[in-house]
Amino acid sequence: MKLFSAWFYSALNIISGLVVLPLVLKNFDVEQVNVWFLFFTIVSLSELVVFGFNVTFSRFVSYTIAGVPFNKFQTIRDNSVANETINVNLQLSQIFTISTLLFLCLACLYLVVILLVGYFALAKPISFLETPSNGWVAWYVLVFGNFFRIITYVFPIFLQGMNKMTIYYNVQSAQKATYLVVALYVFYFAPSLINLSLAMAIAIIFSSLLFSYYFVKFKGEITFSRFNKTLFYVIWDSAWKSGITKIMAPIIQHISGVIFAQTSLPALSASYLLTLRVFNLLQQFSDVTFDTFIPQIAMLRSRNRFDQLSKLIFRVCALCYAVYVCGYLVFILFGSYALDLIGSSSNFAAPHVIALFSFAYYFNRLGGFQLNLSNQANDVIEHKALLIYSILYFGCLFIFIDDLDMWIFPFALILAQVGTYFFTLPRSYKSYNTNFLQAEKFSFIPMLIMLMVINFFYL
Repeated sequence: MKLFSAWFYSALNIISGLVVLPLVLKNFDVEQVNVWFLFFTIVSLSELVVFGFNVTFSRFVSYTIAGVPFNKFQTIRDNSVANETINVNLQLSQIFTISTLLFLCLACLYLVVILLVGYFALAKPISFLETPSNGWVAWYVLVFGNFFRIITYVFPIFLQGMNKMTIYYNVQSAQKATYLVVALYVFYFAPSLINLSLAMAIAIIFSSLLFSYYFVKFKGEITFSRFNKTLFYVIWDSAWKSGITKIMAPIIQHISGVIFAQTSLPALSASYLLTLRVFNLLQQFSDVTFDTFIPQIAMLRSRNRFDQLSKLIFRVCALCYAVYVCGYLVFILFGSYALDLIGSSSNFAAPHVIALFSFAYYFNRLGGFQLNLSNQANDVIEHKALLIYSILYFGCLFIFIDDLDMWIFPFALILAQVGTYFFTLPRSYKSYNTNFLQAEKFSFIPMLIMLMVINFFYL
């Protein structure tokens, strides 16, 4: 049921994109399209403010429900099993108290960071609008919606940790459905950047309120408790490593769109951002399939049930790779036709750029999944992998600084991702007692061959 809910959310997410995106392209001029995609890009960077606390809290909630005391969280990576009993409600209450106070502070930090970043990144693109003030109002509406979401972030995190994934994705689906309905109303009666931003903010606030309702329904005896400094230090020891990744990974993923918008004409920038948006949707569809099983993986790993764990991971990863490749095939077969059908003012990037992006995001699937699996053993190595990744990525951009053509960005992503494999993959496979060939011979490798064949005929 939870997998169906995840897929339904992903399908609704894509349907929303297929409906709203053409309407944006049809009703907005090139300058407005460019600004709207930049809104998405910069808002995506807001995830860096949560600094890895979301995944850490969710994982520690799963550990607690599995009966692991917080002073044993760090030894899970050593395959040790806790044999002492704990007060689950008390430990969950302590995690709830820390997370609630923390996200309140992070929401305030978000306002400062996102307004500064938005001011410098949007000044030039918004200046091309017929009415620049409307562009700024639309931006502030989006900022407020995301501010409210961060304040209430603790509720979906606990639902995930409790393995209430069906409810989690149902609420996410409700958010997408709300956005879709309100956006259709906007395009029919009063299409504008402000109204479309308002539609998104309404959907975000609505879903946040739903998450809070379901948390209250399932929280049991979880209440505010005394702030536990020792537990906070345990959380921080894992969170700061994930936090560095949470800060840099979205920047690396989306910085190309911001740079390209500053150095190219609006038409070229819109084409690039449109292509990037499609691949982000494909990645999200693959991610939700994997994320659905994260609480179950964390619980199995904390109890060292490796036989069940390995079978589950092999099956889930194979499914995720297949979902990505099938989604890409649908895109290259019908994407351009869909743009022609709606009379879009923007086009996708050139075929060779699209092919490079397909490999960049596919290699990202392997690296991302394995880092996530390593995290479930509380062996957080993201920060070290990120250092390697950043050196390779920005080094590649620096080499081609005098000629930043569109293809350079996906090429740099491929180089950076593959370059981290030599460090991350052996460590990750060791965390659940396997190796690359055993883990990927029926999943990553055959789907990579399939992707190569598809691109051979596409080009």
